[in-house]
Amino acid sequence: MRLFFIILVTTIFIPGAVGAQAPNNLDARILFATQCAACHGDDRLGRIGPALLPENLGRLPKDKAAATIAKGRPATQMPAFGEILSKDEIAALVELVYTPLPEMPTWGEAEIKASRVVHNSLASLPDKPQYKSDPLNLFTVVESGDHHVTILDGDT
Repeated sequence: MRLFFIILVTTIFIPGAVGAQAPNNLDARILFATQCAACHGDDRLGRIGPALLPENLGRLPKDKAAATIAKGRPATQMPAFGEILSKDEIAALVELVYTPLPEMPTWGEAEIKASRVVHNSLASLPDKPQYKSDPLNLFTVVESGDHHVTILDGDT
């Protein structure tokens, strides 16, 4: 019974204590990992969202970056975090993304060739497309500022 009481008290009070950290104890890396990395990559080098490095953000002032985090970006997949994150948390994220990486990755010809994956050799492919979709009903969607193209089938 005593063990049950200790577990109950711990369960009630520990989460509140963790959430009550002072703003200056914010760890922007943890915030980034939980809120941003799914789209922008754990390393900030981009995935479906753009890379978040000072070199990419040169034309975006920090106050506008904070507004983008808080309000999102219209006509893109960037959601608004203003109701999820505090102003201090948003400011911490802005400082993080404007901080240079300790070491920039190398991406030369050797790395590009090493990353290439050929799923099916050209010789193994059929002579004509195998899908039943109407090629005239395929749409190309380019997201502003994302540098990605998505092909959508208008029938599905």
